[in-house]
Amino acid sequence: MLRCLKCKNNLLLLLGAVLIQACSSHHAPQLTLISSSKISYPSGSGVAYRDGKIYIIGDDSPWLYILDTALRVTDSVRLTPD
Repeated sequence: MLRCLKCKNNLLLLLGAVLIQACSSHHAPQLTLISSSKISYPSGSGVAYRDGKIYIIGDDSPWLYILDTALRVTDSVRLTPD
């Protein structure tokens, strides 16, 4: 039993060391903010960009909004019933 606990502890230490090393990688991409704009939306819990469209979803909104790259709403999809 004691030997099994030692193995588990060693495994946890090894896993912790791997995670720390992976998180401290110096190869993270550099991002630069080139512009910002305010939009009329309660929250933006999720934002995705694909094929020239920006998709915004929020915890407190029943809508998924689809915006163009100028941040104009071009379409919306109701996610919950009225």
